[in-house]
Amino acid sequence: MIAWRAVYAYADAMFQARKTVIHAPLCAASLILGLILGGCAMQDGEFPTLATRNVEKYYASAESERQASTPAAPLNAAIAAQAREMLAKAQKGQRAFAEALPGARQSAMNARGAATGGESWAVATTRISALDASRGESAMALADLDQLYADQVTGEIDSPATAQAIGDARRTVHDMVQAQDSEIASLRAMLGG
Repeated sequence: MIAWRAVYAYADAMFQARKTVIHAPLCAASLILGLILGGCAMQDGEFPTLATRNVEKYYASAESERQASTPAAPLNAAIAAQAREMLAKAQKGQRAFAEALPGARQSAMNARGAATGGESWAVATTRISALDASRGESAMALADLDQLYADQVTGEIDSPATAQAIGDARRTVHDMVQAQDSEIASLRAMLGG
């Protein structure tokens, strides 16, 4: 009630001071001020507490007991075998990459400072492209492992042992692919591109 009285007194004072009709902006401002002050007014009465209620404590403890009583699923052999298969695929790609790397490195060193489009530059670019293609097998294995890992994170795989097997294979392949990317980037930098 006090807020409305203040708004009314303010509006009345403005009207008396101007001795004219109150303009629409002043009415809008008065209305907004009244709503704001009215929202801040304290009313008598008991307000509910924001503390945790007993029923919330009960449900929280029941949920934690249910989770604790649910045994972890054993290692899913089929999914672990998939992860090992993808790791083997990535290692095969790593071997192909390692075989192609010395030739690509030598070609890049020969083409360092050479004109773009020249013979040595073209040979180095072709070898780096072949190196990048041999990296593809490892990258595909990483993508497959990422999908398995995403399935684990979203709860489709509920075994910590299975998740660990996927995570270990994924970390190994991820490190392989990062090392391959680094090598390719350094070779491209030698060519100036």
